[in-house]
Amino acid sequence: MDLPGNLRKIVVTGSLFLWIAWPLARVAHAQSGGRSMFGQMQGHLDPITASMGGYAPAWGLNGLGSAMTNPALLEESGPHAWFVGWSSRPAGLQQGGFAMRLPLKGISNWHAAVGTQFTGTGSMAATDPYGSEIGQTQAGEAVIQASLGQQFSPKLNWGVQTRLVSSYLGSYSAWGAGLSMAFRYTDTAQKLGLCLLLQDANIILKDYVNTSASSRFPPIRMSLILSNELKHLPLRWSLGMQHLQNWNLRYNDPNDPYKTDNLLLGEDSVTSSIPWSERIQEAFLHLVFNAELRLGKAIRLRGGYNALQRAEWAFPQRSGSSGFSFGIGLVGRRFRMDYGTHAQTLAGRQNSVAFAWNFH
Repeated sequence: MDLPGNLRKIVVTGSLFLWIAWPLARVAHAQSGGRSMFGQMQGHLDPITASMGGYAPAWGLNGLGSAMTNPALLEESGPHAWFVGWSSRPAGLQQGGFAMRLPLKGISNWHAAVGTQFTGTGSMAATDPYGSEIGQTQAGEAVIQASLGQQFSPKLNWGVQTRLVSSYLGSYSAWGAGLSMAFRYTDTAQKLGLCLLLQDANIILKDYVNTSASSRFPPIRMSLILSNELKHLPLRWSLGMQHLQNWNLRYNDPNDPYKTDNLLLGEDSVTSSIPWSERIQEAFLHLVFNAELRLGKAIRLRGGYNALQRAEWAFPQRSGSSGFSFGIGLVGRRFRMDYGTHAQTLAGRQNSVAFAWNFH
């Protein structure tokens, strides 16, 4: 597949951005987990995103819910102006949200939307430092967000999302603000999209204990998504690279009884003779792949694979379906319904369902 010459514009722009952002991004922590502020909100409420490895395609219509995760997709969020979603996650964690697209009359190349999300644990046991139960408590997070997107050339568009987040754990509370940005290139003739996604540049306005503000930049997550729709089949596919801000995702705990020395082949004796095996493994951990098959005008079948989730969540003795995600969508002119599911370790699955509609 030959890429058009105009793609050089976004390649040059992206290269300059990476040249500036990469040295800053190196200060990020070495692992993918345990380093996020207000991390409960990173569970994907949008079923399309959840069922496609955590990243919606950069080409074609996705729905308003996908634009809540990737603001560059706001332009192609479809004809439905209202969105409501609900997600059930392991350990009784529930997540819900609502979004609406704002009409911008007389401005054809700008798009805007506002929304809110919330998540909560329900009642759970509160314990003292010695593990003795002393009562019940709750924890949760809520966010108000606004998105704005612009088509600034026939093949280039961008989007930005701002949000205000609150979090509570029993009697403790915290507040913060965040920013996400995305830049996208599309080619109608090639049915191709390429998107650079920068998520979760956050600042704490009020911590649980310390009331002083503290910034944490650069963006915690940097991803690149390439999507394409086949010419002779009703199928679109995407190949992504996630966590580009941190190339060092490999980690083997010598005290882990389930330790796998090689994530691809599994045995030291086999991989020690293979040149570049560690770098191949490292590149593999960043991969995300997904596909969507259209059955007629109304039905969408989706699937995805996230290599990092597979490596982090699966046990060698019982790997299950960790890292794999699936979903289905029913799309109409005025109404659509989407469902997505994926396993989060052996503790259970996340199930997401959403509805989008128009009143006219």
